[in-house]
Amino acid sequence: MLDKDVATKIVIDCIRFAGKFPGEIKAQNKLESVGIDSEFTIDFLLNQIVNSRKRGVPSVQYKINANDLTIKTGTKVYELRDQVSENANPAPKKPGGKK
Repeated sequence: MLDKDVATKIVIDCIRFAGKFPGEIKAQNKLESVGIDSEFTIDFLLNQIVNSRKRGVPSVQYKINANDLTIKTGTKVYELRDQVSENANPAPKKPGGKK
């Protein structure tokens, strides 16, 4: 489980990047209202959350399976945050101390 504050930052950073949304992002916003309004942007957001070492779950040395996330344009930001928080787990450390 990932701390909700950390999950919030990850979700908002990934939404802002994937949806190119410059405005305020609130927990109760639907994704479609913050730029995540098509299959393309949903897939891009999912990829950022799962794979981005700069802003996604890997940026905090955690991992998450894309199949554990259900993202639709009507999903609210707090619902996505909760999914990320509940499904992310610490990434195993690689031999030799590298992350």
